[in-house]
Amino acid sequence: MKEKYSYKSEWIYLVGFGWMASAFFMMLLGFGLSDAESAIAIFVIWGLWFISMIVSVFLLECMPASFEADEKAVTFKLLFRTITIPYSDIEKMEINRIYTKVIIRGDVPHYEEYFNIWCKNQAYEFHKAMDIDMDTVAEHPEQLQEEFEKGTFSQLQNYIQSYLLDSL
Repeated sequence: MKEKYSYKSEWIYLVGFGWMASAFFMMLLGFGLSDAESAIAIFVIWGLWFISMIVSVFLLECMPASFEADEKAVTFKLLFRTITIPYSDIEKMEINRIYTKVIIRGDVPHYEEYFNIWCKNQAYEFHKAMDIDMDTVAEHPEQLQEEFEKGTFSQLQNYIQSYLLDSL
């Protein structure tokens, strides 16, 4: 079983505030400079600042991730980090779904699916936004449970459990 997904990092709001604060301080530093060389330096710094801001906000807004499950282990890849969890180490798995309301302008209310895995030495948590048509669910609330069962991590949990049961 293989799946690619993206998720929104919780750090995006803190990083966004940090970028705004740094822009304010860079603007204050630029007011004291008047010669042409300083103006060019400030322009270059602003350009680099803007590019790095766009890249970091994009990465935090849609963090690329994927997982690949086979007969013995599941491997999660999160940006530059790879986590391999052998099925023999898994003690417990749990899925939680949380309805996320709008925090800032431009956000869309949605369900987040959290997949928690407890192993012998460590606990892991993975999450992603669920792709649920909220208008359809509002008209037919009984379909919400069906949508939950079609979730990416729900299918992964069922896949892993089938191999855990076979190994017993």
